[in-house]
Amino acid sequence: MTLRELLGDGPDVVVTGLTFDNRLAGPGTLFFCVPGFTRDGHDFAPDAVSRGAVALVVTRPLGLGVPEVVVDDMRAAMARAAAVFHGDPTSSLPVVGVTGTSGKTTTTHIVRALLEAAGRPCGLLGTVASVVAGEERPVVRTTPRAGHQRRSSRRPDR
Repeated sequence: MTLRELLGDGPDVVVTGLTFDNRLAGPGTLFFCVPGFTRDGHDFAPDAVSRGAVALVVTRPLGLGVPEVVVDDMRAAMARAAAVFHGDPTSSLPVVGVTGTSGKTTTTHIVRALLEAAGRPCGLLGTVASVVAGEERPVVRTTPRAGHQRRSSRRPDR
């Protein structure tokens, strides 16, 4: 997949993975320079490039010798690229959302149990834990980030 296909901008550089963590950058990676409260991903871009990142998504130009796509909204760019890169999996997934002040965790676990008892495989993304393919993990952030895969799952040789 190319940078232009992922973001609608930039050259036709082939991208084989997405990440916002410079330590996970490798050959073919598109690196998102996410500005944060205490750290700025732009500061880690040189390391990502040295590890093989083929392009950068930035909010300000860096001039590191690889193509850069300048965006106003980094998280929106990450979401778009992740959806395109992975074939927009959410377009065919039924989703149940639970909102409110109290009881969301309990409700989501009950809904998951009911769906699975009815033979419907189910994932769960919550504020306490996530369950994907039956594997439960504690969550670090209450909202999962997009664009955090080093290699394409579509290429078994990588």
